[in-house]
Amino acid sequence: MSAQTLLYCPPLHRGERPLLSLAGKITLHETALSATQQANAAQLIRLWQQHSVSRYNRYPDASAVAPAFVLLVLQQGQALALRRQMLQFAIELAKQQPQCEVVLCHDQHKKIAPALLAEYSGSGVSIKTADKVHHAALLAQSSAVITADSWLGFEALLWQKKVFTFGSPFYAHLGLTSDQNSKHTAAVTLPQLVHQVLLEQSRAVDIETGKPASIADAITWLGLQRLQRNRYANRLYAIGFNYHWRSSVKAFLQGSEVIFVRQPQQVPAGHYAVVWGRRDISAQLQPNVKLLRLEDGFLRSVGLGAQFVKPLSWVLDDTGLYFDATTTSALEVLLSQHPLDDSLQQRSQLLITQLVQHGISKYNTGQQHWQRPDTDKKIILVPGQVESDASIKFGAPDITTNIALLQAVRAANPNAYIIYKPHPDVQAGARAAGLNEHNASQFCDQLAHNVNIAVLLDNSDEVHVLTSLAGFEALLRGKTVHCYGLPFYAGWGLTLDHCYCPRRQRKLNLTQLVAASLLLYPLYVSSHSGYYTTPEHTLQQLVHWRSLPVSFRQKCKNQIRFLISKMFGAK
Repeated sequence: MSAQTLLYCPPLHRGERPLLSLAGKITLHETALSATQQANAAQLIRLWQQHSVSRYNRYPDASAVAPAFVLLVLQQGQALALRRQMLQFAIELAKQQPQCEVVLCHDQHKKIAPALLAEYSGSGVSIKTADKVHHAALLAQSSAVITADSWLGFEALLWQKKVFTFGSPFYAHLGLTSDQNSKHTAAVTLPQLVHQVLLEQSRAVDIETGKPASIADAITWLGLQRLQRNRYANRLYAIGFNYHWRSSVKAFLQGSEVIFVRQPQQVPAGHYAVVWGRRDISAQLQPNVKLLRLEDGFLRSVGLGAQFVKPLSWVLDDTGLYFDATTTSALEVLLSQHPLDDSLQQRSQLLITQLVQHGISKYNTGQQHWQRPDTDKKIILVPGQVESDASIKFGAPDITTNIALLQAVRAANPNAYIIYKPHPDVQAGARAAGLNEHNASQFCDQLAHNVNIAVLLDNSDEVHVLTSLAGFEALLRGKTVHCYGLPFYAGWGLTLDHCYCPRRQRKLNLTQLVAASLLLYPLYVSSHSGYYTTPEHTLQQLVHWRSLPVSFRQKCKNQIRFLISKMFGAK
């Protein structure tokens, strides 16, 4: 790996990729910074700490670190005499603090031979190694850092740690470190050093486009990768996923080793299992297996999952699932308990504006050329659902069929102009129509078959749903929404509810609802890079994807995959 690269992306199938690199050899000067430059340097230090990044970002955080320890950083090719000198220094430094230990790590994550530790077993100080763990957590928790001239010494300064050097790295001799083998030669502040190294002499790349990016954006992007990759256990067992979906499972769980098994009993006791949807397999699991449930996200794709169109968004819930109102879910916990502060709400408001402006929905299917009926009547949209879906089984306690929903809406609104839109999966032949759904025209004024749901939402006055996501998308457009079931967005004071959930007592505004539902809850994976991404970037990808024609070859592939799924199961 190039010594000029300062930050690497976590590895995917293409391995680690440079994210932040030096433009040339580091040269330092004592030029004072302006107020703006001071602020920019301070922002980078905050971002570095906030996102806990380091040069290599593929490794997990250390699971057990001493309350107090001196961190000794070793490097490739160091002489044994130098390592002994630094270790002896670390031991003496640790003795100055009660119950302080010495922790050894390698700056390139190489394994440290135990022979060196054995030489000092009688030193009176506990000496341990930290192999294959992320350096940022070690630096952040250390009492002091000792190195010859490793890049990690610079990172330690970003964490505002006391740094002792036994060489002549670029950050030494400036009054910022305690240098054992040389004298102070210049006076540079930490903001000056950060500005010169990271802002003046480094270049960042946008992994999605390959174009230059700001250093702040690069660190924030890397922080997102670390956050999502560290959400789950190092090893996950995925139950019952067929061959086609396995690449998607790996992509959405890219921070973990995923092992695919056919039966729940194959998951070892005490491990984590991943299953699709609301399958009840608890009785078949070994003791102490933690269950995680995967399901489609709310900004999924251009095309249907039932036709094997690749997803851009899934959710992974360790509590329940968002459509199951019989119990709580991770989303319900976010909605009822998370602070959902002003910064999140500002971001969600911008996302709402973009979603409505571009007419983005979950599947983004259907024609966009449709006109509102020329009538003075109130126009009500009733979106159909797949009646066998778990969202109806676990979220609609009273009305459970599309035709019954239509009858109830017509009875309550005899003079309205009612539009019924069958579910896209039913239209495509991927799922069966509902009970007596062929009689829908008797209770509505218009059947909207191949019309984009966003166009219908924009031209309706009210939307009446069982548990359909269309109700959520209608809220984004400021529409009145009646819920005859208990979708995740009902019960928070934003909808007219025909059912009641006693767990949902908090009153939310729309930006809070969107912040939890679209910013915090789902996982998003870029179709371009394969890395985790944001809902804002996913929106842009959906807009671009929707503008592309679907080739005949792709249509054939989707049809073949659909036929296979009917034989062997969709997931």
